[in-house]
Amino acid sequence: MMNISVSIGLNGMPHGNAKQLWPAKSLHGQSLQSAQIIVDQTEAPVFSTVSRVVMWAKDAFSQTLVFLPSSIKGAANSPFRNTGKLVQLFKALHQVATDMRMDGGRVAAGMHSALAKKGFTYKPWISQTAAGKFVDDYAFMYRGRRVLFGEHVTLGAGPANTCMSVHFLIEAETHRIVIGWCGRHGTNTRT
Repeated sequence: MMNISVSIGLNGMPHGNAKQLWPAKSLHGQSLQSAQIIVDQTEAPVFSTVSRVVMWAKDAFSQTLVFLPSSIKGAANSPFRNTGKLVQLFKALHQVATDMRMDGGRVAAGMHSALAKKGFTYKPWISQTAAGKFVDDYAFMYRGRRVLFGEHVTLGAGPANTCMSVHFLIEAETHRIVIGWCGRHGTNTRT
């Protein structure tokens, strides 16, 4: 039997900064309010792959989004084509994390409402079947142990080139969002 932890509210997640590969403005050393103005005013370049979106977001949103190696690996293997929608999701997640910092660590209207305002459907957990039978699709190494990343947003529907998912958890103490997976939709009860 696998030992899986379900944890929310962890702190101290180390993360590195990706070499800046695209014309995104770095947010290091700036206040969150000035950083938000830069993000809002900076148009993201058009990306040909999910992997390039992730590398851009890893640098552009390094204060608020943490990308685990599993998310980078998932992105590298994703044929999802609507990369503009993924850019918008990362901008929305960055905004949620920024708002949490300014509001004492909570999402004022809740995650569902915060992401719905940006056009995304937030799911707080995966199905019991997926968590039980297909746990390897949803559990990733985080702080030295396997953790089930149930919170997610699915983009699109159908085959892998038109559907993908981003699984994450919120570090309540640091007000960051940790991306455990960004790629092909995991196995569930429908597939």
